[in-house]
Amino acid sequence: MQRPDGQPIRVSDSDQTVRCTTTATFVDLRGSGAGWSATATMTNFRGHIDDTILSLCRNRQDPNTGESLGVDCSIQTDFSLTPGNMQRISGQPVNQALNENTTTQFVLGLTNNTATGVNTNPFVLGGYGVGGGEGTYSKQLTLTQILPAYTRAQAYNGTLTVSVA
Repeated sequence: MQRPDGQPIRVSDSDQTVRCTTTATFVDLRGSGAGWSATATMTNFRGHIDDTILSLCRNRQDPNTGESLGVDCSIQTDFSLTPGNMQRISGQPVNQALNENTTTQFVLGLTNNTATGVNTNPFVLGGYGVGGGEGTYSKQLTLTQILPAYTRAQAYNGTLTVSVA
């Protein structure tokens, strides 16, 4: 991920917004017309130098002691995913039985606060109902992460997993 101005992530005394765009490609060659739906999950980010966890949600702190109270997505979710419009590469018309979703979605919960922790409610990307979706389609996904102030300067890596059912 990079900042919108293309500059590298650096230590800052204020929150920074970083984003990237990737493309998911879906291929349905089953020939059954059964349709399909796609979802995605994202892991927390892990620092490549010191294994620091950059969570998808903000860590709560006791205002009196500064003690960590754990991650709480209901207070502040720092990660969002925005799916673009479905694009046809080949196959049936893109709008035939299309169940489109282009709504920005935020993390509602985490399985845990480790590098393998994922959002507990998958992001809904869209798909096709019965009679549609046979062919090859793509969808741009915009991923946005808020870096809390004083986040350590290093590269952070996470994994986006797209699932189709």
